[in-house]
Amino acid sequence: MAPIPDSPCGLRFCRDCNEFKPIGEFPKGKRRYQCRKHVEERCKQWRRRAGVSKNVLAKVWHAAYMDARAVFQRKVTKLSQADVARLFAEDGVEPAVSFRALPADPNEVISVDNAILVSMDDRKRLVRDWTANEDAARYREMVLQLQGRDLVR
Repeated sequence: MAPIPDSPCGLRFCRDCNEFKPIGEFPKGKRRYQCRKHVEERCKQWRRRAGVSKNVLAKVWHAAYMDARAVFQRKVTKLSQADVARLFAEDGVEPAVSFRALPADPNEVISVDNAILVSMDDRKRLVRDWTANEDAARYREMVLQLQGRDLVR
């Protein structure tokens, strides 16, 4: 569409409202022809279209990052959100917030090769046991038991 010039009396035309509004009701910066109300509605639609899975991957990654720092005392993680998506794809599971990524070996930095997906209940058990004992052999044994009984549900 061709640009609609601003009115000399401080008004601008909003294409969605289909009326002239004060320039103060439009976002600052790049000249737009939608008032703030409609720009915010459009942004909400874009966020919704981004998909639930992207938000879920971000939450699962953030939980893995926080676990690595707080529980396993690692300042660095080598796991990205794309890696978390790959973990879900490898296990053939739809991404869900009810899963968490934990290191298979607690003495190593969490990475794609050293990450497993577990349910929230299994995560609680693993983390509780690790914080109580910090026994890597026992932790690995519990992980192997989880992997043997079809880790993800």
